[in-house]
Amino acid sequence: MKCTLEIVSGIYDGLLFECDYFPVKIGRGQDCEISIPLDDAVSRSHAELTHENGTIYIDDLKSTNSTFVNDQKIGEGLGKRNLNDDDIIRVGETYIKFNM
Repeated sequence: MKCTLEIVSGIYDGLLFECDYFPVKIGRGQDCEISIPLDDAVSRSHAELTHENGTIYIDDLKSTNSTFVNDQKIGEGLGKRNLNDDDIIRVGETYIKFNM
């Protein structure tokens, strides 16, 4: 399973990540596969993508400012959410377009 994540707003606009292994952590931390260090609204470990049975999911990692998919809040007891082509993930002030 493989996916692409393209940052579509902010200082990192246009940056493209190709993910062919999971889990993929998103955050400000240097240990994150997708590191967004200059967005102060992003937690050190903000969200994580996982792969199960042919589906890619995203979950919030108890971030300070929550994670959103298509403007819907995820995490905080809401559970992980499956991702579909052209979904827009928001972490902090950064918007990321998901595609398989």
